[in-house]
Amino acid sequence: MAKLLNQFRKNWPIPHTSRINKVMKKLLLTLTLFVLYGTAHAHIIVQDGWARATTPSQKVSAAYVILTNHSPDDLKIVAAHSPIAERTELHTHTMDEHGRMEMTHVDSIPFPSMEMVQFKPGGWHVMMININRTLVVGHDVPVTLTFDDGSSKTFRAVVKPLSYRPE
Repeated sequence: MAKLLNQFRKNWPIPHTSRINKVMKKLLLTLTLFVLYGTAHAHIIVQDGWARATTPSQKVSAAYVILTNHSPDDLKIVAAHSPIAERTELHTHTMDEHGRMEMTHVDSIPFPSMEMVQFKPGGWHVMMININRTLVVGHDVPVTLTFDDGSSKTFRAVVKPLSYRPE
């Protein structure tokens, strides 16, 4: 057995220990960066993305979603994008001085750590303006939300009928 081990060592020399340490450090750093990059927003959970159907002449629609921030960081949603719209904005509804609801553009939506933000009719929503196709029930629409740390999360909003009301 010893003879076989000595033969193996001659044919497969073990590299110098400091070289192994350097290679291992590089490998560990590469793996760490890969894991951090791949999970940067794995802590953001997306549920129930949907968008309102449109008629052929309609050029606007809205998308809604439930987001949960399981990360340790407070975030802000600062932008939205969809390839089906010329312009995509973050909106909410507010009460005017006459007691009427009005839709308003917002620059950002707070997204605190360990909390949920619900985009829903009458509240936060993604407004898609000058859409380039009719939104047909059952199809889906890609929507990307961008956060204040520069990261983003894309979800698919399933197109629901105009009469749809979430529970």
